[in-house]
Amino acid sequence: MDFELNEEQRQLSDSLERLLTQQYGIEQRNAIIQSQGSFSPAIWSKLADLGVLSLPVSEAAGGFGGGAVDLMKPMGLAGQALLLEPLIEHLTACRLLDRALAADPAAAGDEVGSGLLEQALSGECRLAWVRSMDGDDGNACRAERSGDGWRLDGHLASVPGADGASHLLVATGSGRDAGLFIVAASTPSVTLRPGSALDNRRIADVDFANVQMPTGQRIASGPGAAAAIEDAADFGSALLCAEAAGLIDYACQATLEYLKTRKQFGVPIGSFQALQHRIVDLYVDLEQVRSMAALACSKCDAAAAGQISEIERTKAVAAARVLVGKAATKVAQESVQLHGGMGMAEEMKISHAFRRLTVLGRQFGTVDFFLDRFIAAERSL
Repeated sequence: MDFELNEEQRQLSDSLERLLTQQYGIEQRNAIIQSQGSFSPAIWSKLADLGVLSLPVSEAAGGFGGGAVDLMKPMGLAGQALLLEPLIEHLTACRLLDRALAADPAAAGDEVGSGLLEQALSGECRLAWVRSMDGDDGNACRAERSGDGWRLDGHLASVPGADGASHLLVATGSGRDAGLFIVAASTPSVTLRPGSALDNRRIADVDFANVQMPTGQRIASGPGAAAAIEDAADFGSALLCAEAAGLIDYACQATLEYLKTRKQFGVPIGSFQALQHRIVDLYVDLEQVRSMAALACSKCDAAAAGQISEIERTKAVAAARVLVGKAATKVAQESVQLHGGMGMAEEMKISHAFRRLTVLGRQFGTVDFFLDRFIAAERSL
């Protein structure tokens, strides 16, 4: 596959890079954190204006019909900037909603879902797929018939992007029993307990206690819903790999620059052979992460185009997540150690990179979870 940017991709990437360079330095990022806001509404609006939020949604639904490969560069830039905005979570939810509507166009919730998706692309509302951090894909929730509608119960802990989201996409069951529901965050009996993760990004525990919903809030069901959920799970993981590649690139560059300028015994510490070996190892990890991120994104797009099976896509994405999870932890720890005590200073961007890399290595599932997922996919081929 050709990974060279075309003219449209280059223009988008250049515009996004200018935006983040000029308006999203470490000082601006820290100001957002100190304001107790989950993200910057101004930056979110500009991401929508650039078309980033519309990229992964089909043209029929008002998007640009792009895929994971189209988002590799933007996600890498988001990683380098340590973006607080829940971009992966929103893009994944938009992708899930778009695919679910296409899979079950006769569903009662089609009109509701289409209207919500249109608002999500323009940045008017924000979506979150309430899947837990341990990789259970949101299936901890239960939906049962209640009169002419549905009753939803369940609990999900530490959900990224849920704090501040206007609507939640809730997956229930699996296979023929799978369902996907749209629930407004302001719905009675829906409780969100917000908090901050290690990387200062906002999360929330979400409780559904006897939530009564009309039939129109179920937008897809059965195998179609299950396929859309699996697609979104792999898509989100592929984007996470692309973000990790950008952040690891920053960590390597920042650490190398520090080794060149920090002096000990009258010489730069980068002249010490032991430290040279360690920084080279980090750059080896960077190239491996870049390659696996490209593989994961290309397999997602190939599966969406019907060129490969869903199992092959899942296997490739799971393999990428195993490598990225290990590399993120290693680079986070090594970059801080090579910076010495300065690496933990709040005003140093590398300390925030350490936190984000630590979370990235576990978001949507641990290394063990994705290793099990890879083995299951391999056995299914």
